[in-house]
Amino acid sequence: MKQPIQNRRGYSLDDASPTGGLSWLAQLRQVWSDSADRNLHDEVIAAQYGRVMACVPLLYGAVAAMAILAAYGSGGEFQWQHHIFLPVLFILVGIWRGGVWYRRRREKVRIAKMRKRLRETGLVALIVAAIGGVWTLNAFYDTVEARRVLAPIFVTLIALSGAICLNSLPRTAIGMTVVALAPSCVAMAFSDDVALKAVGFGTLVIAILLAGMISHHFATMVASIELRAELRELAETDALTRLSNRRALRSRFDADHAQRKGKAAYSLLMIDLNAFKAANDRHGHAAGDVVLQQTADRIRKLCEDAICVARLGGDEFAVLLARMTTKALNARMGALRAAIARPIPFEDNEIVIGAAIGMATGSDLSQLLRGADRALYAEKAARDRGDGTAAAA
Repeated sequence: MKQPIQNRRGYSLDDASPTGGLSWLAQLRQVWSDSADRNLHDEVIAAQYGRVMACVPLLYGAVAAMAILAAYGSGGEFQWQHHIFLPVLFILVGIWRGGVWYRRRREKVRIAKMRKRLRETGLVALIVAAIGGVWTLNAFYDTVEARRVLAPIFVTLIALSGAICLNSLPRTAIGMTVVALAPSCVAMAFSDDVALKAVGFGTLVIAILLAGMISHHFATMVASIELRAELRELAETDALTRLSNRRALRSRFDADHAQRKGKAAYSLLMIDLNAFKAANDRHGHAAGDVVLQQTADRIRKLCEDAICVARLGGDEFAVLLARMTTKALNARMGALRAAIARPIPFEDNEIVIGAAIGMATGSDLSQLLRGADRALYAEKAARDRGDGTAAAA
């Protein structure tokens, strides 16, 4: 039977639900401890921003519509500040914030700005919820007993709309639910009217249920992001050497090129091992694996400043660097040749190999690969002729 792929938290990609026994309280603690993988915070922010972008205009439209209905339904039984002023305030805020997010829908923004806008949205939502909570409490005590439940019902509808639309921001969603509903729930719970007590406790039950659903939704969203990251890492990592593969080289180049707005130049070193096939044939495939792993470690240590160190396939490696001077590149290639040429212990033997290195500079990855490949084979041809000449493009 095929087993579902799971991430480190025990979430399955097949059903997007907790399979590792993560309880509701554990999910709620996860929301407040912000325990997502630190390396994935930017991806979580981007996912939250995208979902808020899709939902917030609808949310504020719903807030404005609910405020209109509240003003209409309250009639003359409420004082003017409850009947007119606060509903109009909600309508204006709804139109304003909905319009702000609608205008942002086609913008391309950096993670830092996304984070700032999400904090801003959370703050506005909490302020609106607090105003709604106070409004409800005042309206509850200022109106005739027969219509007291009207204001709590409307603020509950607004709070539920906000929590549903902002469920990818769990702290904001849960916080605004508490801030908006707590005053009216407490007031109804301490009322002498049994029906109002029942409504108050019923609203509290719904709020607790909603907090659990929001926590579960967020935990599932984070787990899905983590699982996608792990699958992406598997797809972009060479299993033997743990270096990046050719796909990842392209991805890293594109990301760096985009970040530098296409104005950067790069240096690419292509490395091909000498005598690897002979060592592999003589000592076996296990020895060949050790040689590739040790070589990869040596290249990685010498190229910690690289944008990407990749195994392209077989015994061929590539190092993508920000553009360097010819002198610095020659020094780096000399250090790589010396490091790769050091004996590699295997069982009772020492395996000695060497490396041919081709170099190219430019701003297009395909051209870099072709140029470094030509330089690499020119060096190998020169070595075969015995003149020791190295070539570069």
